[in-house]
Amino acid sequence: MTKKYFFENVEDLIAYLYTKVDTIPPLKLQKALYFLYAYYSAMFTAHEENKDISEVTYNLPAELFPAKFQAWYYGPVINSVYLLRKYNEDHFKQLADKFSVYKHFSSPDQKQVRGFIDKLFNTVLKSSDFGLVDRSHEDKAWKNAFAKGRAREMDSQEIIKEYAVKFAK
Repeated sequence: MTKKYFFENVEDLIAYLYTKVDTIPPLKLQKALYFLYAYYSAMFTAHEENKDISEVTYNLPAELFPAKFQAWYYGPVINSVYLLRKYNEDHFKQLADKFSVYKHFSSPDQKQVRGFIDKLFNTVLKSSDFGLVDRSHEDKAWKNAFAKGRAREMDSQEIIKEYAVKFAK
């Protein structure tokens, strides 16, 4: 697999999520993006931390999308998504109208990713806001960035490694 990202930009993933629901509360959108990003790499790509436990090998990119999470008070946030969602949620709804499921989810491995996204997104939607905040505050990558000050960029490789270790347990 030569692509680095499953979705070339985060807006493609958000467009897919908006094909599932009419609106996504801002906090749930941010936490969905964070947990989808973190768990995707742990589940679908091989890492030193989990290579011995993986029963299936997937031919997929290493990361779900190019991530630029910042450590905000209520957990990881992608600032550009926050601003778009706050001032123009219709932008994501319009992208959803044009989203091609076949383009992104045609191969068997891609269909596995679709099932994973659907299941985890549904879990996030059913979770309480503060349950999601508390859960994201448990992560070392968020703690390390937040300790340096609010809105500090989180290290995406630290997120991936942390979740690979969690997934291996």
